[in-house]
Amino acid sequence: MRPLVLEARALVPWLRPARRGRRPVQVASASFRSRAEVRETFRLLGVLLGLYVAYGLAHGEVYARSGVWGRTFYRDQDAWRYWSTIAIYCGLSVALLFYF
Repeated sequence: MRPLVLEARALVPWLRPARRGRRPVQVASASFRSRAEVRETFRLLGVLLGLYVAYGLAHGEVYARSGVWGRTFYRDQDAWRYWSTIAIYCGLSVALLFYF
């Protein structure tokens, strides 16, 4: 008795090679209407994160996620973690604004 072998191409139709005379199957990747909307969404997130960094610098406290929960770091109590979190959030904000 031969073992049952399933190929990925048989299970997932968009992995099948296109037949002659037929166009390949188009798969929608996002619910956004255009790439411009995705870019605007990332820019909005970058601006909001930049505003949060400015708030954290002004008030001397910042909340950082770690695993399931997170912690609030204060500039006076734990300067190393506070400035590390500010630097990471600044880098992420710049990446959201210009890279994505």
